[in-house]
Amino acid sequence: MHFEATGKPALSVFEHIRAPWLLLEAAFDACEAAHDAEEGGSSPPSTVVRHAAVCVVLAVVALEGYINEFLQRHAKPSLWGVMQRLGIRNKWQLAPRLTGADEEFQTDAPPWAKFSELVRMRNRIVHWAPPDPEKPGPAKEWGDYKTTVQELTSERASEACRTACEMIWQLHQLHGSNVLPGWGEFLERVEGPWREDTS
Repeated sequence: MHFEATGKPALSVFEHIRAPWLLLEAAFDACEAAHDAEEGGSSPPSTVVRHAAVCVVLAVVALEGYINEFLQRHAKPSLWGVMQRLGIRNKWQLAPRLTGADEEFQTDAPPWAKFSELVRMRNRIVHWAPPDPEKPGPAKEWGDYKTTVQELTSERASEACRTACEMIWQLHQLHGSNVLPGWGEFLERVEGPWREDTS
C-alpha cells in the first residue's frame, strides 16, 4: 500500500472494494481464528472469546453497510433519507417492501430470529455496562456480561457468518434481484439454500 502526502491511504488502492465487504471478510477471518484457537487447544479460552466477539460485531456492522448500500441502489431518494435514521432491524425488515417487493422479512420466520439474536449479541458486547447494585431488576438487552462471554464460542462465530449470508440471500429472494457485486463469494463459503446441490 502506498500513502499520499497527507499520510492517508491512496483511494485508488481501495476503490474496487467497499468497506462493508472488507468488514464481512474480517468477520470470516475472526471466525476462522476462533476455530483455530479452539481446535489448537493451546490458546487460553479468552482467545476464542476475543475472536468470536470480533466476528459478531463485524458481521453486524457489515450487514448494516450492506443494507445501506442496497437501499441507496434500490430505494427512492426520498425514502433513503428516512431509512438512514432507522435501526438495523427496521432497515432490514422494511427494505424489500420499500424497494418494490411484494413482501418484507417476517419476524416469526427464518432467518429473522437468528439475525435478531445476532444484533442482540452485538449490543451486549458493544453496550455492556456493569450492573448497578442499587437498582436490581430485569437485565437489559445486553444482559449479564458473564453469560455473554460464555456464549462467545467458535460456533457463535460460525453462526454470525451464516446468518449474515442468510440475510443477504433472503433479501434478494424477496426483492427478486441479484446479490450486490462482490458479495456472492461469501455465500459460497457457507452451506445454505443458495448453494446448488452438485451431488
